Amino acid sequence: MLFELKNVIEALCQPLTVGMELAIFGFILFRTRRCARIGRYMIPLGLLVILLFGYSLVPRILQKSLAGRYPPMTTEMLREMSGRTGDRVWIVVLCGGYTTNWPSSVGAQLSEASLFRFVEGVRVYRQMPNGKVLLSVGGLPEGMIQKRLGDQLAETVGLPRRDLQTVGGAMTTQDEARQISANVGTTSFVLVTSDYHMPRAMMLFKALGMNPVPAPAGTCGWSEGESRFSLGGLFPKGANLDAADGALHEYLGILWANLQCSLKTRPARVVSPPGQR
Repeated sequence: MLFELKNVIEALCQPLTVGMELAIFGFILFRTRRCARIGRYMIPLGLLVILLFGYSLVPRILQKSLAGRYPPMTTEMLREMSGRTGDRVWIVVLCGGYTTNWPSSVGAQLSEASLFRFVEGVRVYRQMPNGKVLLSVGGLPEGMIQKRLGDQLAETVGLPRRDLQTVGGAMTTQDEARQISANVGTTSFVLVTSDYHMPRAMMLFKALGMNPVPAPAGTCGWSEGESRFSLGGLFPKGANLDAADGALHEYLGILWANLQCSLKTRPARVVSPPGQR
């Protein structure tokens, strides 16, 4: 129930949804006599919200505030960690979306975020002789489909199948953390996910007493060329709305996790028996 409520709240807070809500309700109010003045302001306000997030400035600020918290993992850092632990080191890769439209190629089955994360996980694996990849495929249930995806990924990148393990069935990052803790425990491991998703993932994994070492994958979606002036930059783009949705999804997820943590740690109220003060 709480999961569905969180999804509804998140959908209502997306910039495009908020802008459309303001414009539609503004038009309804404009058609009435009593609230026509309010509706007259709500319609352009809704369009302004869509335009504000349709340009790259606001989405860029939102995502970069998340993406810049953890630096990329260098080869020297990987070698130091590999030599320090000595034993088998788990490389946990959080999948960011997939499709099971067989027999499409492996690249077509993974989302763009998942491809960035998996490639980074393989890079980390190549630098750690004692590494083993644990790929979390989210809501994909355990069974033949999950095994087939793992087989194809391992074969495509030349990864020994014994060094690639898949887990699935988790619907949220918090569920993934609980599921992975059963495999990894409290030992140090490399956590691979998108840079903008890393702050929330680190918070959730550490809350379970785990010891993740961040290895952010990909960038927050902005290239240096996009910061230069171009005629195309004069128009709003759907990609900017998608970027804003992703950033707001992370902020709401962090807020939701902090809210759950505060509710769990809140001390119980002591009620005195009748007749006592």
